[in-house]
Amino acid sequence: MLALMLGLLCLGADANLLENTTWAEDFAGWNRAGAPLEVIRETDEDGVYLVLRTPMDVEPSWRHVSQSLPSSPGERFEFQVEARGIDYKEGRGPLASVQFFNDENQRVGYSDAYGFVPTMEWRSLTARGEAPEGATQVRAAMMLHGRGEVQFRSPALRQLPDTAPLPESSEVAVRVRDEVSVDSLIGFGAEDDGWFYNEQNAQHGVDEEGIAIREGRIRYMNPDWIRMFFWYRDWNPSLDGETYTWDSDNMQSHYRTLDLYQELGARVTIAGVEWTYTEQWKDPESLARAIGDLLEHLIVTKGYTCIQDWTLSNEPNLFFHNGEEGSFERFIEIHMLVAEEIERRGLDVNIVGSDDGDGLDWFQACVHHENYHALTGLYASHTYFNPPDLPFVRDFFEDRLALLRAHPPERPFVMAEFGFTDDRTAHPSTNPLMEEYPYALLTMSAYMDGLNAGVAGFSIWCMQEVYYPGASAPMNFGLWHFADRNWEIRPVFHAVSTLARLTSAGDTAYRTESSAPEHFKAAATDDVLFWVNLSDQPLEVALEGFSGTQLRVMTAKDMDSDRETGQISTLEDPTRFQVPAQSFGYLR
Repeated sequence: MLALMLGLLCLGADANLLENTTWAEDFAGWNRAGAPLEVIRETDEDGVYLVLRTPMDVEPSWRHVSQSLPSSPGERFEFQVEARGIDYKEGRGPLASVQFFNDENQRVGYSDAYGFVPTMEWRSLTARGEAPEGATQVRAAMMLHGRGEVQFRSPALRQLPDTAPLPESSEVAVRVRDEVSVDSLIGFGAEDDGWFYNEQNAQHGVDEEGIAIREGRIRYMNPDWIRMFFWYRDWNPSLDGETYTWDSDNMQSHYRTLDLYQELGARVTIAGVEWTYTEQWKDPESLARAIGDLLEHLIVTKGYTCIQDWTLSNEPNLFFHNGEEGSFERFIEIHMLVAEEIERRGLDVNIVGSDDGDGLDWFQACVHHENYHALTGLYASHTYFNPPDLPFVRDFFEDRLALLRAHPPERPFVMAEFGFTDDRTAHPSTNPLMEEYPYALLTMSAYMDGLNAGVAGFSIWCMQEVYYPGASAPMNFGLWHFADRNWEIRPVFHAVSTLARLTSAGDTAYRTESSAPEHFKAAATDDVLFWVNLSDQPLEVALEGFSGTQLRVMTAKDMDSDRETGQISTLEDPTRFQVPAQSFGYLR
């Protein structure tokens, strides 16, 4: 039964729902929006394609060509199209979008896929979405965001299988296969940017008691992987590549943060952030020398051997996508120069590839660049999923892992920043969803999907609420609140701490199958089976391929403690156990 259900889920999507996809009948069935917009059908040796073009002096906007069809809530769609951004400015270039509208023609949901890298190479864009309540039509849109020229070809909208219902017996079959999904975990942790101990946070309530609470929780979690920002203004505010402020207040706070992770033996990835400091990109040689000086100061002079990875720029696809100062070519050039600095100084530091912010096109361009790919030690991506997109989380991982597997030598892939957002979220510092219990279930679900797909590490955004330099409010993303709410934990703390505590760097993960994978998910290492029940009803799990007797169960009522919580029981039959509705935990 399990094999049959899994087979049905893998059959793939239906035939293309779009009509006139080569525009042989002029533009019958297609709508155009966002004047001024020139839409032209062109043909070359590779076939037919569509050109979307605006004058370079128009206001940047969302201009598109689209086709709509009837849809009902719960239906799922995948829109794929090949695109290339020939010449565009002040925008994201070519986009593919799945959008949902109600009877009043109001948009009630959407999912976009971006193409950031100006190139003559065709690249595939894929957007997936599920029709929300109130949806009566689905729209597949090819967009030009910004101004200039982009091109599209081979658009295809396909309907994906609906959610499979739970069996009437409420029994779920789970099998841990003798097949490795991750041969060596990098580990689980969080973004901890090192400003907690600075004067700004002290002025807002950080005291020795708060420090003790923070450090006690982190020691309890025992994370294996931490990501940390280093803002140029903290250590090289003049951007001259020569004058360093190693003793600034923020750097002193960084050192104290690194002291803790050095003690714990955690792996630390340092990441550059600009925040208006972009002039250094114009002088790659000076910048590479300065980065070399930073790495040498931290690792050699200060002795932070916990620092194992370096990232040039957080989410570079948001910045290095057009213009001489921040082009993709400049991004590659800087990496080549920094790699030379790392080698010249004899430093043992991995270069993190891509680090894109939800930019598969950027990720693909990095993997395809032979010289760049050769110098990377691992690849990373970031994204914030909307809860309705939970069925497509694993697709996000597998899209990237497939690219890496096709371009040996294969590199480990990690989620260097991730989370969930809803319509209450206001970036960069407000996310009420993270304070609520479902966030723990969503995070566990992403972990399960990631481990089974082959993701080697997760760094959630972020460790705790903290004031970023110059901010007027704390970053409202974190595993616990700030001093003004007495450092209260959030339920997601237990999702993150469970994986962080019970796995170690180097562990092996094994592919784990569920007969109801959208309701109950599980993932296994050598000695722990992690699980989450997303459904609204209790489930009985029939387990195969794993042996454990100690079952830990956590629900919404178990979220008060900042140490291990929930109910633990000893199984009489290690092949069967029961779990409550909307719960998570582990078996060992």
